[in-house]
Amino acid sequence: MEVLIGQDRAKVYLEQIVAKAKVDKIRLKNGLEVKKNSLHTALIGAPGTGKTTFARLMAKRLKDIGVLSCGHIVEVSRSDLVGRYQGETEIKTDKVIQTALGGILFIDEAYSIYQGENDTFGQHALNLIVKAMEDYREHFMVILAGYSMEMGELYMANSGLKRRISNRIEFEDLSIDQLYEVFDMLCNERGWRIEKKAEELAKEEIRRLHETECMNGGEVRNLVERISFQQDYRLSMETKFTRESLLQIIYSDVTVDPTDNGTFEDLKACSA
Repeated sequence: MEVLIGQDRAKVYLEQIVAKAKVDKIRLKNGLEVKKNSLHTALIGAPGTGKTTFARLMAKRLKDIGVLSCGHIVEVSRSDLVGRYQGETEIKTDKVIQTALGGILFIDEAYSIYQGENDTFGQHALNLIVKAMEDYREHFMVILAGYSMEMGELYMANSGLKRRISNRIEFEDLSIDQLYEVFDMLCNERGWRIEKKAEELAKEEIRRLHETECMNGGEVRNLVERISFQQDYRLSMETKFTRESLLQIIYSDVTVDPTDNGTFEDLKACSA
């Protein structure tokens, strides 16, 4: 089950949509006209702050209350929309839009669609998406996600975006306590039983990474993956196993990385 850590603004926004859907049903029962609002939304924030998780939660919730007929989510990037030759962009973009009807079209790093005034194919894809937002406004939801500055540049590339997307949700960077919460959640999903010293060391690593100002939910997931690989490496050299031993994380699983000669030093540097 998808769980969104923090991001109270996004949670309130979703509850507002749910509340409107409930009240609209009451209005209809009382013979009143219902005006449908555009659901197209921009999620603004850094990677790893929960934007994709939120989109998935929204798809399920809106399906449950009947706002979306199917409730699926189609996650795409530039390569799924923009072609390499004349005519391919329209084919690819239209296919994506048709597939998303009844659900959510989620475009992460949406600003990558249009890469400058010489990017005619990217401009065409963007125009087609904006047109579909109006043509199918009652049949699907478009969510564009990305950094604030870059998303602002995307809005400038097509003035129709401002009219089509009236909902803008800011996603804040996760606090250190929220990063710990993400770590605990990911470990619980795996059913791990972590030794106290191993847990303390992992969270100390998260704290140090957080101080570099590049730590987010994605980096926590990477840390958990590294621990998992090292646990597997350790277990592969053992001959007897129990259910408990297969789920146990020990100190050396956190401190040792055979691909890095025994440390997590590579994690301390942010990727460019």
